[in-house]
Amino acid sequence: MSKISRREFVRVSALAAAGTLIAACAKTSTEEPAPTAAQATTAAATATPQPIAAPEAAKEAPQLVTKVGAGELPSYEDRLPAEPMVVVRENPGFTQEIGTYGEKMQLGRAMGWQSRSASVLRLGPDTTETIPHLAKAWEYAEDGTGVTVFFRRGTKWDDGEPFTVDDVLFWYEDYVSNEEFYPIFPSQWRPGDEPATFTKVDDYTVQVQFSVPTYYMEHRLDNTGGRGSEFEGSNGFYFPSHYLKEYHIDYNPDAGALATAEGFESWDQIFSNRIVRPSGDSTLGVPVMEVWTKTEDTASAQTWVRNPYMWLVDPAGNQLPYIDTCYVSKVTDTETVLMMILAGEIDFEGWGISVGDWPTVFEGQDKGGYDLWMGKDYWASAAAFQLNQTYALDDDLRDIFRDKRFRQALSYAIDRGEINEKVYLGMATPCASTPNKICPWYKDEWTTLHATYDPDKANELLDEMGLTNRDDEGYRTKPNGDRLEVVIECTDTYFMWVPSAELSKSYWEAVGVRTIVKLDDSDLLWTRRGSNEQQIFTWVNDGMGPNQLLSANMSYPGVAASPLWNQWRSSAGESGEQPPAELVELIEWCDQVTQTPLEGVIPLAQKIWDRALENVYLIGTCGYAGKPCITNKKLGNVDQNAYGDNWDCGGTLNNWLEMFFWKEA
Repeated sequence: MSKISRREFVRVSALAAAGTLIAACAKTSTEEPAPTAAQATTAAATATPQPIAAPEAAKEAPQLVTKVGAGELPSYEDRLPAEPMVVVRENPGFTQEIGTYGEKMQLGRAMGWQSRSASVLRLGPDTTETIPHLAKAWEYAEDGTGVTVFFRRGTKWDDGEPFTVDDVLFWYEDYVSNEEFYPIFPSQWRPGDEPATFTKVDDYTVQVQFSVPTYYMEHRLDNTGGRGSEFEGSNGFYFPSHYLKEYHIDYNPDAGALATAEGFESWDQIFSNRIVRPSGDSTLGVPVMEVWTKTEDTASAQTWVRNPYMWLVDPAGNQLPYIDTCYVSKVTDTETVLMMILAGEIDFEGWGISVGDWPTVFEGQDKGGYDLWMGKDYWASAAAFQLNQTYALDDDLRDIFRDKRFRQALSYAIDRGEINEKVYLGMATPCASTPNKICPWYKDEWTTLHATYDPDKANELLDEMGLTNRDDEGYRTKPNGDRLEVVIECTDTYFMWVPSAELSKSYWEAVGVRTIVKLDDSDLLWTRRGSNEQQIFTWVNDGMGPNQLLSANMSYPGVAASPLWNQWRSSAGESGEQPPAELVELIEWCDQVTQTPLEGVIPLAQKIWDRALENVYLIGTCGYAGKPCITNKKLGNVDQNAYGDNWDCGGTLNNWLEMFFWKEA
């Protein structure tokens, strides 16, 4: 059976015929099961650097040494696992240094992403490979229907309790499989419409069995789209069972009374509160496997301190992280964040700066004591418009949205060149909302498909639809005689959304479609999307990297922004509304990807995106501008060739914050 390495797959645009894929199983311990010849061939083909073995005499932060001496903590040897993960980062232009301990770091708004580095596996620096992390290895069955995950022996939660496969089984059997939390079994764990089976091999080995071949499981565990960590619900992989059993009715008959005493209506509500807060990060006191532990959470800021049981070490055997404490600002106002950066009050920010801020932030580098650099991004469109084709408050408008000529017309009406100059300072690429160019199935012609500036073509398509009548102000009218008016909803948490929407308003009104731009806060924006009250949703076109499609974690084109169709898809037809036949077929094609060996993925993906882009399910504007990031000039081990805050690769986790250290006091 021939094998294809992960790196080769991502970087080439065609694959030779090969047999069924068995994913590379990167080994980090001599105590692991010996690989088969086929697996050894695959491992040799990857370019993942082998971690440097930790020396016998390892070191820890001085503050922890003090606690050990005072009897407040076990010794370093008793806290660290027998098989720690040695963190080695190799990326062009980056040189790893052995850091020093101490000090604090002030972070911007994205700590929920930045701290969440305890995924089972991890994406490598260039995101084309999956490498070991909390798990030291993974291994596929020959027929692709199962995967075995090998965890590091001796890892511990931040409260010192052992981490074992029981924490994985508790998450799957008592949460994911519990109808109180998921009345409809999560689709990602039921390929072939049969729930997966999780089997404990031993305390550090779990086997996941599927009813059909299911490849690319590593991307459900490596922080692709934030997956594979503690606080990702059904997209996670483990929970602190020793802590959470107190709040679960199957383990504690008094869980309901406990919930009532703390102001909750039911045991499942208090359980949900303990696993994740509405803000998306951990609740105070809940054990974690993460680099830092949250110790304080106020209305304006959070405090995170080092995890004394962290299972990561540097090549010299120093326990990570280097930095003692992280302070996280909760400021969300874009202008205030910018002022804090200019004043040197933030040491690392990978989210709150836009390309439009570049000149201002560039000029302030010396005074603010920071470096400004352009992180890579996945987005072919950083402001994409998604029309809700199940909109229920206006039948005429819903029917208009469902006509692909209308979506094509809106796309042709947009002057992407002007948006690029005015919003992105000429640094972006005018583009349709396509998969990222790094995908081996990418076609050059997709970039401009129905995405050139052609208002005459837009008017022609709208006239062809029968939308020829106009009101006294020159706007087109719907079949019932009312003005054709659409509402773009967006939030200002990312700079380019509002100006892109405002410019698009002017372009659409120029072809007779009255347009209103409605500004929501982020929570309201997503709430209205889920409630089917929204007409046009504005966001980046997340989910377009190769790993997202491979792991069935993409935003299904044509479905994601149409709540009733999305409900139908995610519930396997048990709720919501069945989409038109061509969309049902498109969903089926997307679902087939995880069951398709690599050599068959490219033609299948091209078929998916040929249809999606012809139908303009997402209206793109401009992309590939990069994501501006800032770091304090005194911070070491910052990789300025990393990705910025992109959901596809786990937010800002593409820069490994546990390696950051202060080069100067």
